[in-house]
Amino acid sequence: MIDSALKPKSTVGLSPGESLQQFLENAFCELPHLDGVFLFTPQGEVLARATDEAVNDAGLFALIKNLLQLGQRLAGELERGKFNYLALQCQRGPVVATQLDQGHTLVLLGRHDVRLGLVLYDLESLATRLGPALG
Repeated sequence: MIDSALKPKSTVGLSPGESLQQFLENAFCELPHLDGVFLFTPQGEVLARATDEAVNDAGLFALIKNLLQLGQRLAGELERGKFNYLALQCQRGPVVATQLDQGHTLVLLGRHDVRLGLVLYDLESLATRLGPALG
C-alpha cells in the first residue's frame, strides 16, 4: 500500500453489511472531484466500480496492470525502494492507481480541475479503508 506522511481523515472500513459496490458508490458520491473509482481482482475482474463515464473495464485493467508492472520494474532498476502508486496527469484529469497488499488494483479518475495531490490523498484513504475488507 501507499506510504504516506498524511493520515486519512477516516480509516473506518466498510460498515457492517455494506458491500464493496456500495462502499465505492458511497465514496464516489462523497468525493465530487472524482469521475470514477474502480476495484479489480488480482485476475482482472471488476470487483466494484462507480463512474458516470463509459469505460472498457478489461482494457483499463490491462493498461493499468502493465503500467504498474513497469513502475515496479523501474523502481527496482533505479533502486528507489518500494513502488507505491502510479499517477498520470492527463488533459481531462489525473488517473491514479495502486496495487493493494491483497493483489487487488484500485484506480481513481479525477475530474479535469482537481489537483493531483487531492486524488492521491483519496487513493490512500480508500486503499486503507478497503484493506481489511479484502484481507
